[in-house]
Amino acid sequence: MYLIIGNIGYVNRSIQVNISFSFFLSRKQTNRRFLNRQISSAPTSFNNFHLVQPLENKPNAIEIDDIQFETLVPEKVLIIPEKESEAETSVKIGIKITNNSQNPYRFDFYSTLIPQIIGVNGELLSKAGSSEQLRANTKSDYPLAMPGECVTRFPSAKLLWHCDQLKLKIATGYGGFYFFNSLQAGEYLIRFVYIKNNSFTTSDCRDKTNKIALEWIEKTIVSTSYVKFSLSKFHHQTVS
Repeated sequence: MYLIIGNIGYVNRSIQVNISFSFFLSRKQTNRRFLNRQISSAPTSFNNFHLVQPLENKPNAIEIDDIQFETLVPEKVLIIPEKESEAETSVKIGIKITNNSQNPYRFDFYSTLIPQIIGVNGELLSKAGSSEQLRANTKSDYPLAMPGECVTRFPSAKLLWHCDQLKLKIATGYGGFYFFNSLQAGEYLIRFVYIKNNSFTTSDCRDKTNKIALEWIEKTIVSTSYVKFSLSKFHHQTVS
């Protein structure tokens, strides 16, 4: 059983739905010996999420509380490297956050970007993870955007062949990688999910007293719009 409370508004050219939801866990007795006993239930705490639609003048972007999110793929055609080559081909896939509010905000790029890709068959691709070389957070993971300014982040992303499979690896932000396996030539859709859980952080994991405020919505999940790109063996192919 669940309970949902929410409201719908039209904000800055996009539909914004603010919803709180809570689940009730109940236990139903089926044994006749316990039919007369009271059924117990335990509600979970309320959590917030947002439903938005793309901006009319910028279909690849969404906006929540005057903060705009957009997945960036500057080159819409990504060239598949030679199969015999062991080299990794760098590609640019990133996110842009624009502060259209009247307040300065610092954003969190330390392990907050989750890539999602829809494959040539129209299904969401599964991904594997690797975290062999973890790194500590630094102040550069928390860029400040003044009103009217934007911040961008292009995590390391590379195409490569491994075990006879074409793979795309994208850095997690904390030293590891996400891997999308068994790719092939064709058209794909990609987006980033921005997941922020903290109201503050520290620039040095050893110094917990040096706090950096992350004021914009303490706990939130923002899914950007999908952007089309293609994998091709040729340089002249275009994506509409």
